[in-house]
Amino acid sequence: MRQGSPRRSIKESMEAGSPGFALFSNMNCELPASAQLKEIQESVQNIELDLDGFSPFVSAAEIGDVEKVHEMLASGDYDVNEADSDGWTALISAAEEGHLEVINTLLLCPEVDVNKANHDRETALMRTALKGHVDAAHSILASDEVDVNATSTTGKTALIIAASFGHVGIVNALLVADGIAINATDGDGKTALIHAAERGHADIATTLLVSDDVEVNATDREGKTALVYATKGGYSDIIELIATVLEAQKPTGMMAIDEEDEDA
Repeated sequence: MRQGSPRRSIKESMEAGSPGFALFSNMNCELPASAQLKEIQESVQNIELDLDGFSPFVSAAEIGDVEKVHEMLASGDYDVNEADSDGWTALISAAEEGHLEVINTLLLCPEVDVNKANHDRETALMRTALKGHVDAAHSILASDEVDVNATSTTGKTALIIAASFGHVGIVNALLVADGIAINATDGDGKTALIHAAERGHADIATTLLVSDDVEVNATDREGKTALVYATKGGYSDIIELIATVLEAQKPTGMMAIDEEDEDA
């Protein structure tokens, strides 16, 4: 859920003395009621941001109103990359909610910045990773400009986020993306594998361990590995997976010595 100051309605902004207050003070009251309403509606459409940083364009994307988004873009009055007071763009907001039609509409705009982040440095890809919107992630990943290794204020990449929250579909999509950093670490020094092991996500641990590039023995800032976290959590399936991979990674000579020790 997005953090930040509560949204103000247009009515509240008018009462607070926003530019929109002039809508009523300047209205021609001699006009028929229907004409007065039309005058108000046309004036309201010209207010892009109220005092709290509310963006009608971002809001339309957030609720999945693809027709409104298309209409606003076609008008030329809205910047596809405009953000509200929390730094949320239309693309980030649509990604958060998994509104695929809106996402695809926005991505068709040549000017769209697929990597623009909110005030927490979270991109649209990160929000899809958090919520597990697989189709949305595929659309965003199809962009040639997407930075798959962008990091949030806590140092987390989309892969780390997806692994942490157990979204295996997102993990699969990210692992085939060009340039993906499978061993990237967050602010605590934890990799995606460590997060998966710590939270008992065996399916994700399996997916990550299949990769030849994964560092099974990577340690976080406390010196703990994925195996340590899996053991602490009592996740026997992950413990067995990691042990199997570590055994397979042993040099041939070392494996022979171990077998001799067992026979003895």
